[in-house]
Amino acid sequence: MEQSVHKLLDQQISNLGLTQHYTVQNNIIRGVNGTEFVFAGLRDHVIDNVRSYEGIDLVWIEEAESVSCTLNLLS
Repeated sequence: MEQSVHKLLDQQISNLGLTQHYTVQNNIIRGVNGTEFVFAGLRDHVIDNVRSYEGIDLVWIEEAESVSCTLNLLS
């Protein structure tokens, strides 16, 4: 995670003076308003483990060679 966007977000939270609003841990950043940033490296995870995440509204994939996606939109 040291070379991921996790480090960038951690630094920006600090630089913007938002540390009282976020708890930064190794693989997750939690906001006091209920937001969560979850970090999972695809290299170290079986894809089925990543697919099992629930309640995800937004996904950011960085430096991926090939990723396929299925969207399930419920109204």
